[in-house]
Amino acid sequence: MIIFTDVDGTVISYGSVIPPDSEYVAFKKARENGHKIFFVTGRTLGHLEDPIASLGYDGIIGGNGGFIKIGDQYIFEKTMSADDCEAIVNYLYAHNMEFFVESVEGIHGSRDFKRVGAEALKKYGHKSPVIMELYPYMDFPTEWHIPRVTKINYVLNSYQDYLDVKAAFPNFKCLTWGGQGEAVLFGDIATEGIDKSVAIKKTLDYLGVDKSETIGFGDAEVDIPLFKACGTSVCVGNGREAARAAADYVTDAVEDDGIYNAFKHFGLID
Repeated sequence: MIIFTDVDGTVISYGSVIPPDSEYVAFKKARENGHKIFFVTGRTLGHLEDPIASLGYDGIIGGNGGFIKIGDQYIFEKTMSADDCEAIVNYLYAHNMEFFVESVEGIHGSRDFKRVGAEALKKYGHKSPVIMELYPYMDFPTEWHIPRVTKINYVLNSYQDYLDVKAAFPNFKCLTWGGQGEAVLFGDIATEGIDKSVAIKKTLDYLGVDKSETIGFGDAEVDIPLFKACGTSVCVGNGREAARAAADYVTDAVEDDGIYNAFKHFGLID
């Protein structure tokens, strides 16, 4: 069986950076039993650090489908050009929005993101956020001609910021996160034509594995395409209502050993 799992809200709770102890047991036993585990996440390699990485995994679909890496090999990549990155960054600075850029192997913060980002992430659920603890590999470049960018996230001063960015960059996928409606905290800009479902299908084609041999884990609306791409879908108990309704099975919340219990329920581990 191939296990495809989201990270934030699924492997770790929002507001936490540490997986439950039971997940280390679940991941280890599942892989020992011959199952493969893929992270399917908005994160890139620059933000897949320990202790999450130390769970152990066989591949990553990062940037919400912007790239696929199996072992040491990239089998797919659709990312933003360095010219596009620079143009978007210049726009954000001109409109007084702090941001961070996610490239395939790095994460890069704007000049005042440590302060502004911490304020937004506190509203997101982190009790006392320190940016360099949440993003330990983040750097702060002065030049923004960065290649292989999967996504640019920016702190919203108002919902109008998102609407203006969407109008300014119509050829990109523009979304929001960190809340609902006009209460959202962040906007993001990514390349069109990628999502978790497309990337999972590419992964299965590459591995020669049928959809029926997969199980997907998630917690939010963005994970519903992941659910549809897998033979069986599981939502953690702390997940959003729409994600719980879309899943085949709802397990316990992350902090209540939801992943471990679901692995046992489906016979992935003893």
